[in-house]
Amino acid sequence: MNRLAPQIVILVMFWTYLRGIHGVNYIAGSIGEAKIMRCIDHERQALLKFKQQLYQIKDGFLSSWEKENTDCCDWYGVQCSNESGGHVTALDLSPSTNRLPPRLFYEEEDRFLRGNISSWILELKFLTYLDLSSVDFQGNQIPFFIGALTQFRYLNLFYTQMNGEIPPQLANLSSLQVLDLGNNYELTLTNMKWVSHLSSLRVLDLTETNMSKAIDWVQTVSQLPYLTNLVLSLCQLPNITIPSSLSLLNSSKSLAILDLSYNRLSAGSVYQMILNFSRSLVHLNLWENQINGFIPEAFQNMSALEYLELGANELEGFIPEALGKMSTLTHLGLNLNEFKGSILEALGNLTDLTYLDVGSNQLEGEFPKSLWNLCKLRTLRARENNIRRVMIPEQNQLLSRCPQYHSLEYLDFGWNRIIGPLPNLTLFSSLKVITLYLNQFSGTVPESFGRLTQLEELDLSSNSLKGVISEAHLSKLSKLSHLSFSQNSLIWNITYYWLPPFKLDFIGLEFCKLGPRFPKWLQTQKDYSILSISNAGISDSIPNWFWDISNSCYSMDLSDNQLHGKITDSSFEFMYYPEVNLSSNELEGSIPHFMFKVGALDLSMNKFSKLDSICHITNDTNLMLLDISINQLSGDLPD
Repeated sequence: MNRLAPQIVILVMFWTYLRGIHGVNYIAGSIGEAKIMRCIDHERQALLKFKQQLYQIKDGFLSSWEKENTDCCDWYGVQCSNESGGHVTALDLSPSTNRLPPRLFYEEEDRFLRGNISSWILELKFLTYLDLSSVDFQGNQIPFFIGALTQFRYLNLFYTQMNGEIPPQLANLSSLQVLDLGNNYELTLTNMKWVSHLSSLRVLDLTETNMSKAIDWVQTVSQLPYLTNLVLSLCQLPNITIPSSLSLLNSSKSLAILDLSYNRLSAGSVYQMILNFSRSLVHLNLWENQINGFIPEAFQNMSALEYLELGANELEGFIPEALGKMSTLTHLGLNLNEFKGSILEALGNLTDLTYLDVGSNQLEGEFPKSLWNLCKLRTLRARENNIRRVMIPEQNQLLSRCPQYHSLEYLDFGWNRIIGPLPNLTLFSSLKVITLYLNQFSGTVPESFGRLTQLEELDLSSNSLKGVISEAHLSKLSKLSHLSFSQNSLIWNITYYWLPPFKLDFIGLEFCKLGPRFPKWLQTQKDYSILSISNAGISDSIPNWFWDISNSCYSMDLSDNQLHGKITDSSFEFMYYPEVNLSSNELEGSIPHFMFKVGALDLSMNKFSKLDSICHITNDTNLMLLDISINQLSGDLPD
């Protein structure tokens, strides 16, 4: 999550550049469909030679690249320019060219091409734009001859399976404005000196490149005067050492996006670098480094900062007052640190905040009422702290501050020590996720939860809740996919033939009283991956339909009930070899053969009496654990 935002901005810049420099419009997935001038013959021949080094994983991607189609300016992914006399100026073979929407990460199935970058590309003397992102180059090195294409302004080799040292010949691309080599985890960059020659560079993304020996990276990027986007996530960056003689005064004063996430950088030198850009930075991501100590007061001088991610570090002390003065913030991530004391009341001054995560710290006391006045807040996470009380202001107070209070979508207070009744959340009608597990909430579950029609996930497990769950709680929750009331004393008061409006992926209802009859509404749930209804007071046989529903299940727990009778054998096969627990029931007869097609099976403490099906377990079984202890079995087990 923390890595997405900078790449979104970069993506916007790519599109802006594409349209601004080349006048390109993506219509039906191709570049420049409007015919301007017939292409130059030797460039058409070069493109055909270039194609010979590429294998089409998906047929039809380059079907227009044929000798019979003489105008290469009409070919898929090719852009010609009238200003250059009809020469090819842009080549885009990325997935987005083939009608896939541009997005941050493409999957393996999105690849359309595999092969090599042919040197025939050197014949395209006017080429300024090259996007080969997501083409599979099978571990080949970036060819050094790319450095001969000195007219390049845009080069994108994102997620191309490139390998080896990034060639220093790229230093010749002095007009380059965008260089994206991200998500090629086998690339290395030992010496960055050549990067300083890219004096026009605005966007540099080297995500996942091994830069563990690039001790000059700070000095180098400081010499790029127009740099606005710098993404060095997952680069194994060495700790920064800034010589006293280097004041960074020649640094880019336009640096807006800085992503140093997933490295091992320490505090002092990082602060020394970033505070130099305090006036220009809009986005700062330092997620998962080794930054310890206190947040400097100087952070409040970052007057343009909108996105601040400091999660997964070793920060300590109180959340500083300085953060409450950063009025431009929309995203603030402080989770997975060692902050203590109360949550800063002054964070309620950040009226543009849409995302706040203070989870996994040592925060305590009452959650500040001021934070409920953040009308634009969409995500609020405070899990794994020692918060004792959450008091939501009266509805009229909230509405006076936020007349249309519909923004909050994700609310997570799981694993705290919150006492008292469940909060009234009906005003937050846009809520999609409510996570309140592992607290000390008491009382009943209000029927008003059933009016939150956008809910996708509701987790109230491991509290001290009691009372009745009725159809009124659930009948309007058509988008619900995750439901967990486990470890509460709740009585399931649902009519036997009730048809739920939702299709659940996660069903957690252990220790809720669902019985005595086997819940028939489960027959409608055909897509769950986890089902836990142990200790649910069910005193019934397992209906045959139960084994013919979700084959995508990987965990099923019906233990500690009073399930009785025989389990009829079936041709049903599980897809993912789940863990199945039917222990501590009263099941009898033979163990059905289909049940051995799982990964782990616990049938202990039942009344099974026949061993015949065990004799048919084959050597190619995926069964790793079998517990049939404390049954009524007799005879010899097979070898």
